[in-house]
Parts: sequence; structure tokens; C-alpha cells
Amino acid sequence: MRWYRAREGAITAVDTKSQLTTLGSETAPGPQLVPGAAKFLKEIIVSFANDMAVAADGTYLVRLEGPGLPNGQVVLPIGGAGVAVATGGHGSVPAVKIPIGVEVKGNQEILVFAENAGEDLGSSEVLVGLVFADDLKGEAQTKGTICVEGDVNAIDSRTGLTAQGSVSAPSRITPADATKIERIVVATGNDGLAAGAGNMFLRLNGAAIKGGEQIIPIGGHCSQTVQSGSDAAPSLFAAVVLNDIDIAVDPSENIDVSVELTGVDVGDTSVAVGIVFA
Repeated sequence: MRWYRAREGAITAVDTKSQLTTLGSETAPGPQLVPGAAKFLKEIIVSFANDMAVAADGTYLVRLEGPGLPNGQVVLPIGGAGVAVATGGHGSVPAVKIPIGVEVKGNQEILVFAENAGEDLGSSEVLVGLVFADDLKGEAQTKGTICVEGDVNAIDSRTGLTAQGSVSAPSRITPADATKIERIVVATGNDGLAAGAGNMFLRLNGAAIKGGEQIIPIGGHCSQTVQSGSDAAPSLFAAVVLNDIDIAVDPSENIDVSVELTGVDVGDTSVAVGIVFA
């Protein structure tokens, strides 16, 4: 059995935790309670939209908190955006389903928050769907998450991701009962202020990672500098979910997360990486 719930709202400031409390025509739907028979938050289904009124680049994070999550908060990236000139733009972003498998407590509240990390993207709207279930049907239960973000503004340069929007120094310690990385969720935005093309890859290091450094491609950006007075095409990036990562880790140890951009400089880039442990 599954139960589908949702909350939505606006983000208007960078690095600011904004609670999502409305649902379209329902301006005061009340607390978001876990259904009484639910045992797990199985997935989240997320989408975002940006008015492209600011020439900048950034990412979006979702935070889930509250007594309905007995093992603590969940923080994951859901997308990114950027534009070179704030004089025009148009885009459509599909919803993304992110598997979670987090234990929940029935009839208790989950608070849903969203953030714009990186640079200020102006006014944005975020919609977060919560999919509850009474059974994971053989899928791995999530032991916890790590989410970090930062700016990657140089080619062929290792950049550590150590921030998390409104949290300047988030924990990068693996959960006490984790044995592996189950999936990785990546979001990125680029301002397109340089003409070029480049790809990005992720580096995972630290005492928690077994088997040495892990290197994973995560996506690319390309741009052509707009002529003076022209409108600029926006960069819109729905989160990429890499499942079945299956990297062995030691519990209660540190992970170093860094990103590199290869190729030709494409301007400023924001990147957010979420790591889901089982």
C-alpha cells in the first residue's frame, strides 16, 4: 500500500531554509502527517521552477525534518538553474522521482523545507511529493544521507564541496549502521558567461571509502556567449539519480566529496551532491 502527499511553496532568498506549507488551492492544509499505517517514506517526487529574473547560477535542496522521521532529517538536491542575462528565458523541468526508503513514525509530522544554494536565483517555486509505504518490497532501507554543495569556477581544478545552503559546515560522517552508498543524487546550474563546453566528475575520498578513491561522471555544461542586448537561454537541470552505486563504506567515518570540471570554461557553476546510505 502507498500513500501520496505533497507540499509546495516559494523560495525568494539564497541560503535560507523556507518551509513549504501550501498545496495550490489549499492555503492552509495543516500539518503534513505520516499516514497511520505507513512504515517508510519510500520516495520523494520533486519539481522546481525559476523566474529567470537574476543572472546567476545555483542549486535547490529539499530538507525533511520532524518527529515523523525518527532517525533524523533527510537533505537531498533536486535541481539547478542558471542564466547569463536576466532579460528573457523559457523552460520546462520534469518532475524527478528519488527513492529513499526512510523509516517513518505513523501519525507524526514531517516538516518540508526547500532552499536555493549557491547564488541567489531570484524567485523560485518548489513542489515536493512524499510517497509513503507499508513495505519496501525487498529494497534497501536508507540508513541516512549526506548532502553537500559548492561552486566550481575553474577548469581542471579539484573543488571540495563542504557547504549545505543555510548550513555552512554540514556533517560528512557516515551513519553509524551504514555499510554502503546505495545511490547518489546530483544537481548543477551554470550561468553560461563563458563560451565553452565541459564535463564534470565526482571524486569520493576519505576514511569512510573502502577500495580507494571513487570517480563518477555526473554531467556537463555548454554555452555560447550571447550578443549584447540579446536574451540568454537558461540552464535548467533536473536532479540526476544514480542508483545501485554499491560503494562499500565504513560507518562513523568521514567522506570527502569533490567535483572537477573538464574541457573549456563555461562560466560559474554550482553543484550539489546527495549521498544515500544503506
